[in-house]
Amino acid sequence: MHLCPPPGKEVKFSRLTRFGLRARARDAGASWMNPPEDNGGLTAHDDTGALAAIGRAMTEPACCRERATDWLDRHVAQREGATAERMTEVLRRLVRQD
Repeated sequence: MHLCPPPGKEVKFSRLTRFGLRARARDAGASWMNPPEDNGGLTAHDDTGALAAIGRAMTEPACCRERATDWLDRHVAQREGATAERMTEVLRRLVRQD
């Protein structure tokens, strides 16, 4: 389930500083963020929607299987089950500077 603010609401992010937690508005040019609807599951904008999504997921566990598979195919490269092993090996090579 993807939780996001209601459409039209300002998005705020928090940052932990030595002075505590500080909220700031989203940068207009934050290109690293996908649109809220671009996710592999159910989308909720408030607590009512979140509870409804949880209820649906509990009664229909496969409700988003096709959507999730499509999202993973579009956004996650080489997802055949060995991603963690590949990442671990890349990090080992990086540390050893092979």
